[in-house]
Amino acid sequence: MNSGGYFDLVKKGVGDFINSVPDSSTITVIAFGETIRTVIFNQVVTDNSRKEFIRKVSEMKANENYTDLQGVAENIAEQCHAKHEVIEVFMFTDFNNDPPRSVY
Repeated sequence: MNSGGYFDLVKKGVGDFINSVPDSSTITVIAFGETIRTVIFNQVVTDNSRKEFIRKVSEMKANENYTDLQGVAENIAEQCHAKHEVIEVFMFTDFNNDPPRSVY
């Protein structure tokens, strides 16, 4: 994921997704690779916040060498379990689960 061109496409796709989320929806964006980090947490979508969310996504850096799909899946499951309402989950990934060899 270190390739700037590839990651730029990912960020564009996430930005396009954010633009398609209806106003008044609540959104969380989680970036994942070697680490799992929350970029946007439980924020309401408005015209102004949408611009800020897209700015935050555009500033993300692809500086990790592998993707821990199990870790992010566990993180998402924990967040969904903590909520007592309907949650829709969208993942943008190449599905290349490539943890470091030391994990196994």
